[in-house]
Amino acid sequence: MKELIPAPPKALIDLVGGGFETVGPEFLRLYTTVGGLYPEAHVLDMGCGCGRMAIPLSDYMTNGTYRGFDVYAPAIDWCRENITNRYPNFRFDHVDAYNSYYNPNGTIRADEYRFPYSDDSFDFAFASSLFTHIMWRETENYIREAYRVLRHGGRALFTFCLLNPETEDLIANGKSRLKFRFKGDRCRVESADDPARVVAYEEQDIRSLFAGADFAINDIYLGTWTGRGRGLTHQDMIVATKPLPAIER
Repeated sequence: MKELIPAPPKALIDLVGGGFETVGPEFLRLYTTVGGLYPEAHVLDMGCGCGRMAIPLSDYMTNGTYRGFDVYAPAIDWCRENITNRYPNFRFDHVDAYNSYYNPNGTIRADEYRFPYSDDSFDFAFASSLFTHIMWRETENYIREAYRVLRHGGRALFTFCLLNPETEDLIANGKSRLKFRFKGDRCRVESADDPARVVAYEEQDIRSLFAGADFAINDIYLGTWTGRGRGLTHQDMIVATKPLPAIER
């Protein structure tokens, strides 16, 4: 029996927001029930942080593999020492990509970054609270890269803050703590001084981005971040598939 993984230091947990012990199990349920994840899958965690999703997955991924990457080096160091040492099928990669909030001294442009994985490597890719912290060109690149490394028939589950008429009405009526008053490049941001702190996108722009990358969107589940009374989770969630080649359909 493997030794239990300890909780990360508070300083690392604070960087990924509250609810560390509850959000991971919540998303494991969503990955399996909504995303179709199974224990033998090869999984990519985009923006893995200090293991908020990896820790609950470690007991579930019995015969599969996990790769996670992040721009924040201390989080990757902690995951390697505390997760990989116990679960060798879980591996973590540091990406020195620039991010105004998490890695302001990064040397790599995230809008040009190529994931360090081969084409068609993964059955399932997810990003929880990644696209709420990167700008349009970076998002565009990461969606294309996710498509490249997924196998045909593989699924992606990504979270966003999506702007649409209902969302705008809830913001205007004071239901949402987030206001997104400042304009960015095909996005809106909460802080003009630190754009990557929280980012929102027009739902139609994201739909077009997925279509342009050849992803097929299965479902969009709107979250509760706007003060909406119901939602599967806090942020909005998109489930998409890399379609099978035409001859296999």
